[in-house]
Amino acid sequence: MDFNFDAEQKKLDNANKGINEVLNDYDERLMKLSDEEKNVLLLHFCFKKLETLNKMKFEVINWNDKREEYLEKIEKLVEVLGHNTFSDDSLSLKDIKENVDSYMNDSKLKSIVTDFSSELKNVYENKCGRVYTVLPIPNLKELNCSLRTENQYLNNIYNGVFATSTTNEIYKYIARSNVGGMRAHGKEIEYPSNPFKDVDLNNGILALINPVSLYYFDVDQFEPQFDFDIGEDNKPHFIYGGEWVAPREKLKCEGEVRVSYLPSSFIENNNVYYNDNGNNVPIKSQEKTL
Repeated sequence: MDFNFDAEQKKLDNANKGINEVLNDYDERLMKLSDEEKNVLLLHFCFKKLETLNKMKFEVINWNDKREEYLEKIEKLVEVLGHNTFSDDSLSLKDIKENVDSYMNDSKLKSIVTDFSSELKNVYENKCGRVYTVLPIPNLKELNCSLRTENQYLNNIYNGVFATSTTNEIYKYIARSNVGGMRAHGKEIEYPSNPFKDVDLNNGILALINPVSLYYFDVDQFEPQFDFDIGEDNKPHFIYGGEWVAPREKLKCEGEVRVSYLPSSFIENNNVYYNDNGNNVPIKSQEKTL
């Protein structure tokens, strides 16, 4: 069975429209928190990042240097924010964490986080219910978990099966499965080589070098991944980008579709490049006719 991009995008867009309503609702709820509560919630997520960074594996070249830089940045933020929040400059990181954990357990903050997660899941399940994992390997009946793998926000690490639930993320991972890697920051996406053998903008088709498999699952087995931050305007907000994790060793596949192309909207809506001897080449510049 081929993947019907248009039909699936309508369901995914509908589900994510509902999720955006949840995000907007929580923006209003979070604004009602005191400055102390906002700071504690931010510290809670910072400590989750510190725990992840100290446990994660180092398979990416030069990541260890970036990790040390990121660790230092977060630790400095935690120290400043922790001392200001608890009015004590003598607190160590361990002391600040103990205060944060105690505050989270004894206040409404813990329930806000769990309620947000539950509402995301309920809305998505009611409006779409299906999440996807992209792999180059066909005909799998079940997926094995990724071992000790961090989520996209670096605030949790799992032995679990990862999936996505937004159209653009699905497109990104389909292309990545053809070339074995990807660097992405917003709409800037770089691949180590060109994942497409042909680009036919007239017919709106990006033909993949090799077809890939898109496995789908019921979202009730997964948990949404999200982050928290406070903007420069002091407005707190949750951050959600469509990533889900099923924290289990194996997961039975409900179905599989084969994908041999992407719609050209992928390169129209993103800045997509591939690396050629150290140079970033825009995919659009490689236009051909099938």
